[in-house]
Amino acid sequence: MSLYYHNQNIFKNNLSNGIIQLDYVKYSDTPLENLDFSKIHTYSLNLSSIYDKETIFKVMNLMNNEINLNFMIGNNKIMVKILDESIQLWIHKNLKIQKIHAWGIELEDLKPLSDYILHKNCVLTFLNIGSNKIENFTPLMEALTIYNKLEELYLNQNLMNDLKISPICVYLQNTTTLKFLSLQQCYMNFKEHKLLFNALAENTSITSLDVVYIDLKDLRYLNNFIQKNKTIKKLLLSSNPIEKGWNDFFESLKINTSLEELSLSKTKMNIHIANQLFTALVEQKSIKILNLEKNLFGNSDHDIIFDFDKFISHKIIEKIHFGHYEYSLSYTFLNFIVDNILNTSNKINCLVLKTRNLYCDFSIKMNKINELYKKNINTHEKKEFILNLKNQKYNKLILYEIFEYLSEPYQPFKIDFSTCLDS
Repeated sequence: MSLYYHNQNIFKNNLSNGIIQLDYVKYSDTPLENLDFSKIHTYSLNLSSIYDKETIFKVMNLMNNEINLNFMIGNNKIMVKILDESIQLWIHKNLKIQKIHAWGIELEDLKPLSDYILHKNCVLTFLNIGSNKIENFTPLMEALTIYNKLEELYLNQNLMNDLKISPICVYLQNTTTLKFLSLQQCYMNFKEHKLLFNALAENTSITSLDVVYIDLKDLRYLNNFIQKNKTIKKLLLSSNPIEKGWNDFFESLKINTSLEELSLSKTKMNIHIANQLFTALVEQKSIKILNLEKNLFGNSDHDIIFDFDKFISHKIIEKIHFGHYEYSLSYTFLNFIVDNILNTSNKINCLVLKTRNLYCDFSIKMNKINELYKKNINTHEKKEFILNLKNQKYNKLILYEIFEYLSEPYQPFKIDFSTCLDS
């Protein structure tokens, strides 16, 4: 087996920028050994599809210590067996590895990685060890606390308990450099939620937190974090079956002044809770992006958000998401939202509507909204409406209606139907 760089033209085009990504591609025509790496300063090395030790070490030996490495070994199970030896090579060659993507490699022992982080020449800023078999996070978290230079940490799809989450929490309380933390699909119970959010409340560096799909049902301890933390800008809470704590959550949002993006998609929010949210957000002064997709409102003609006009009229909100993949947005709801955006003084420049069951009412809905838009075309030229139809299945008649609509002059919607399937 031979190793080749991804594409000769890509290499030539990016050589002047000093940035290149290398992938294993069987049908490339120039051996890696024949390439000149002297002008490269940032290098993305993807070994995810190379499964023999000899080739892996051959590639790593070609690297030099003048290159900033983005090292990707995701889903490559062989790397677990040779990780310790690989790290010794990194140290011996004094490689400047800034990013390590090691998701899904069946990693269990974190000691070799922890020892590398503590090495004097370590420059790591990004670490992804999601979807592994880690039982003990203590060595890694202790090393990261001492190192205190990591900026992004992905721990996705690691089943958590209090013994696993405790060392992570200690690290979160002490780090002053971590900006992004992802715990997506790290299933936890109430006890782990309490430990996590109490630790994050004491953190002084986090700007982005992804806690999508962590089985969060009670917002009690999350509210403590939102009230106390002064740095959080992006909070992703999607796909959590939230049952309790909404009222306190809304009060906490009023207090927080740093949050700019909030995702509450697929959180079992009904129209009653949505109205409480918008009433509370009238007093919230920092949120610019709000995602409410895949919730339990928008499909009924009775689903009206009472304080929507107050919310958008004084806010700095710029982008908002509504809709669902499983049902059609009602025309009354669409009309209400669009009419408010067009006829109220606001800063919204993008409305994203996600819908599925358009069937034969597509042109009726879009054309009526189009009429609203035409009345305001002179004052709202910069408004952008996106109808998200990605990954959905439609018959030829619906696709024909979509293309016909796109040909209309002054139509306000951008239709995103990439990967749509003709049924």
